[in-house]
Amino acid sequence: MASPASQASRVETPGRPGGGTRERLLEAAAAVFVARGYRGATMREIAERARANLAAAHYHFGSKKELYLEVARSYFEKLEGRLTEEGAVPPEHVWPRSRLALEELLERRVGALLDLLVEAPGGHAILMQRELSDPGEGLPEIVRRFVDPQRRELEALVSRLEPTLAREEVERCARSIVGQVWF
Repeated sequence: MASPASQASRVETPGRPGGGTRERLLEAAAAVFVARGYRGATMREIAERARANLAAAHYHFGSKKELYLEVARSYFEKLEGRLTEEGAVPPEHVWPRSRLALEELLERRVGALLDLLVEAPGGHAILMQRELSDPGEGLPEIVRRFVDPQRRELEALVSRLEPTLAREEVERCARSIVGQVWF
């Protein structure tokens, strides 16, 4: 298995290639955060890698935490886009579907998650694994803005597939599905 540092050089980044300073900073930040994690990354290294000055990094993002959240946001937008392509629906739209449609929806959701985790270069997966093993300052915000909505959608789907389950059992089933995808 390649080291995080070597994977970082191949990581798909959220910024547009050849873009302006902001995009170069996002691209550099994604690679550095994936390689070093939130704690190990410095704004100075990110600015140097982006061929920008440190003041520009602070101008565009304000802080390392805000830059980190912007990188995470871009990865989660990609995940949400993939789930939408695969037929993911908000919890309020799960209830009117047939059991077969719900099973297909769950299968597509799991497939989309697996694709994002195993496809090269896997920046989203590496970033999330780093967060789970060494939580940074941005983790509460990442959970609130991105993880919780996905969790609620999966729980709604599980609840609809097996309406006899208690709330705690629904939560455990949803966690089990995500855990199996990750491992």
